[in-house]
Amino acid sequence: MPRSHIFFTSLFLIGLLGFRIFYGLNLDFWNDDERHVYLLGLELLSFERWPYWGADIVHNGTQIPGALQGLLVGLPFFVAKIPEAPFVLLNLLSFAAILLFASYLKKHYSKYSLLTLVAWISSLPWTLEISTHVYNPSYLLLPSVIFFLSFFESVPLFRQGWIRGWLAFFLMGLAIGTIAQLHLSWPLLLPFVLLSGWFLRKDWQATLKQGLLFLLGLALPSLLIIPTIVTYGTQSVFQIGEQSGWNLSNLTFVFHNLVRLLCYASYESYLFLGETFQEKKEFITAGVYLLPFVAGASILTVGQVSYFFYSYLRHWGRQASKVRLTFFLFLFSWVAASLTFVVSSRPPVSRNLYLLVPLMLWCMFYSIDHFVGDSRGRRLFFQVVVGLSVIFHGLVTANRYFHFPTHSLYANRELLSSCLEQRDPYRFEIPRYREKKGQTPIF
Repeated sequence: MPRSHIFFTSLFLIGLLGFRIFYGLNLDFWNDDERHVYLLGLELLSFERWPYWGADIVHNGTQIPGALQGLLVGLPFFVAKIPEAPFVLLNLLSFAAILLFASYLKKHYSKYSLLTLVAWISSLPWTLEISTHVYNPSYLLLPSVIFFLSFFESVPLFRQGWIRGWLAFFLMGLAIGTIAQLHLSWPLLLPFVLLSGWFLRKDWQATLKQGLLFLLGLALPSLLIIPTIVTYGTQSVFQIGEQSGWNLSNLTFVFHNLVRLLCYASYESYLFLGETFQEKKEFITAGVYLLPFVAGASILTVGQVSYFFYSYLRHWGRQASKVRLTFFLFLFSWVAASLTFVVSSRPPVSRNLYLLVPLMLWCMFYSIDHFVGDSRGRRLFFQVVVGLSVIFHGLVTANRYFHFPTHSLYANRELLSSCLEQRDPYRFEIPRYREKKGQTPIF
């Protein structure tokens, strides 16, 4: 590879990473959930004690057991005592996930450049809005990418030789064990583990071996929960089961789940311009130059979702078995997600399905490739859309920076800096739930 090409590629990737960091820094920072996840890092720096608990479980007044969330947010402060430090590590992890998944896509769709695939994933609204700012679902992208790449490598039709069969099940366990300390949506991945085992159903010895390797992978990140169990008892783990319980009313969200899964890999940007219609209107009014982009993204989303079904169902009987299996995985994820939430006390809000994003990217890209075909014009159109998406989201974050500065970390960066310098996290936020459920204050 020529040096000039290496230089351009490196410059492009660094620029895209910097853009994502800046984007995340200008998202809402002062919401309750974001503040309390950030507080975990401030506590770790201030008291230098083991972080027994992760993010708050608001609906039952407890916390997710385990140290991983606190370590991910707090350790960057020991490297650089600046408020932005956790954002940098988060975006490095998220961008690594994007590079990894884009590289895997290129193995299957070699006619696309790696930079195009990286830019496509990086500029999708959901990966920008969720995986760039400090918030516990934001850390899901890397472990979920590792899980699904391992899952694909366990499926004979998708296998590229990236990961050996035994390692695939180990990594799936490792990913689930990691996600379990970050977010309560990890049970959504269990049906895919069972499906992977189904592909080995004719070899019970291999199935047993892979099952043991899965459990070994699951056990490694779970070691970070042991100090919590030793200090606070087994109740610290089983209390999260209070989120479970039969809830047949969640079946009414079946169509919502279908639309949400499809939109993860689309240009659904309007959703993120404000909580209410009035807030969205004010945001667009402050930056009227965004209007054609918002309109275009909305039209493109409807067209993309419609073409998704057309590309799979047209000439279904003549579709390759790999294509039919991909569509089956999409339907499987939809049904599995809908049924999983039948035993959840909470409705399936969008962020609770976010760890399925890698699978949706996989399913959606077949549709995109079907549209592009061998046409240079359509491939150019796809590249232009990706470029316009980067420009659009650059304008969105600029609009936030100049017209809505009270939402971001920079509304009161001085407070965060003083908390870091004085090692006093409770000037920033008072912890929730520490004395409930038999828990004593952590620090």
